[in-house]
Amino acid sequence: MPLSMSPADSMWLLAESREHPMHVGGLQLFEPPEGTTASDVRAAFDAALANDTAAQRFRQRPTRSWSTLGQWAWEEDNGFDLGYHVRHDALPQPGGMRELLDLCSQLHSAPSTATVHCGRCT
Repeated sequence: MPLSMSPADSMWLLAESREHPMHVGGLQLFEPPEGTTASDVRAAFDAALANDTAAQRFRQRPTRSWSTLGQWAWEEDNGFDLGYHVRHDALPQPGGMRELLDLCSQLHSAPSTATVHCGRCT
């Protein structure tokens, strides 16, 4: 049974279009602990993916149907795949700030779709 969506969330989805994307992006930079290697980072990422206890909202997707009278609502997604939402991307060597910002620009330029989940971390 779909759950009601807040008016703010509904307006966000209604306002989004190809010409006016409403998704938000961010960039956080972290320093790895001293003595860690790329394989340590990958192992931590793999461990996080193996812990499939994502918050309930991340396991839902927006929907509109006859049962919601055409209004936006949240529905459970039994096919939820954490690997779709959390991905590991690495820059080619030497991989400086310019390459990082180019990657961010490329990832953020992809249009979102209301039929898919509303969250992604790369």
